[in-house]
Amino acid sequence: MFRRIKPAWSASGDQLDDILEARAARVETGGGEDSTRISLDVLKGDFDFVFPIFVELLQKPAFRQDKIDLAKTQTRTGISRRNDEPQSIMFREAQKLAYGPDSPYARTPEYATINNITRDDLIAFHNRFVHPNNIVMGFVGDFDTAAMEKKLRDAFSSWQRGEKAPPAPPVNAAPKTGFYFVSKEDVTQANIAAVYPTTLLRRDPDFYAVEVMNAILSGGFSGRLLTDIRSKAGLAYNVGGGLGVGWDRPVLFNVFMSTKSPTTIQSIDLLKQEISDLQTKPFTAEELQLAKDTILNRYVFSVASKAQILGQRQLLEFYGYPADYIERFRKGIAAVTAADVERVAKKYVHPDQLAVLVVGNQKEFEKPLATAYGKVTPIDVTIPEAGKSVR
Repeated sequence: MFRRIKPAWSASGDQLDDILEARAARVETGGGEDSTRISLDVLKGDFDFVFPIFVELLQKPAFRQDKIDLAKTQTRTGISRRNDEPQSIMFREAQKLAYGPDSPYARTPEYATINNITRDDLIAFHNRFVHPNNIVMGFVGDFDTAAMEKKLRDAFSSWQRGEKAPPAPPVNAAPKTGFYFVSKEDVTQANIAAVYPTTLLRRDPDFYAVEVMNAILSGGFSGRLLTDIRSKAGLAYNVGGGLGVGWDRPVLFNVFMSTKSPTTIQSIDLLKQEISDLQTKPFTAEELQLAKDTILNRYVFSVASKAQILGQRQLLEFYGYPADYIERFRKGIAAVTAADVERVAKKYVHPDQLAVLVVGNQKEFEKPLATAYGKVTPIDVTIPEAGKSVR
């Protein structure tokens, strides 16, 4: 049996912080595009004391109005500063270009949307989605497995199932080929992205060859982008990217770089050339081996602890992939040939579909973008005031 304490829903967040801090424990929540999460980190001897807090926060969050107000204030501050960093602008607006501004995968919080959120909305979200049949739970640590299973069953066996979470919304994106520009005159460098929507998922057999192609393109200091654009041409502060592959939905082809303003046109041309070269420049045996070694060596560090292994198993379960997917991944990468990489490059790389976005001070470019490339579509990143319509 668990030792009972003051119920989590009757203690304030600050009081809970004090309770947990006294025992060097953490119960934290977070979220992203696909999921929300709650995590517990506690010393073995304090598990029975802290676990009820975890359970009550999971099942009965208070959503106290003062904390909602604080979170909304913090989010508004983030909105007010979202145009401070040019690279942040580049990634945000590139998402909108590739997915479309109305896509949930390119959605941007605004003052008006944040102001409209109420405590009732949070309660409704929790009531709709937080049910045992929508949760993938895992524990790792020093405990007896049978005893832990009993504790979990005792804690959650009476928890009623609920509505199943819907699948990810469709992407439905079409390429927006052309050149786009965000003016930011208080910077000395240009940030450049070349994007288009893709169709590939990780369960596709082509995934392994695409991973190798990506490593050849930007897999560390041996990748083509760093070798050609940064080391040889000396143009890039940072450069990277590749053809994205999603778990349950298509993502983007996205290659990006930063360069000093007077080399913007030169950098765009070289970046586009590197993308085109994926279809025309042969993949050498040395590139292939370096890419495969890079991927497999990186894999070793991703399973270096039991916690990492558990995290991967939960990820596979969440997205509906087989338990042996990681082992298949290793074998799939090892089996990729240069011919496989050439085939997927021709199939999935589309230089003619690129939307090229530039964020910077055009007065300092070698020449205007329109002179170099013809039509250029300006993008207005002005932050709408509360109550104003948003694009």
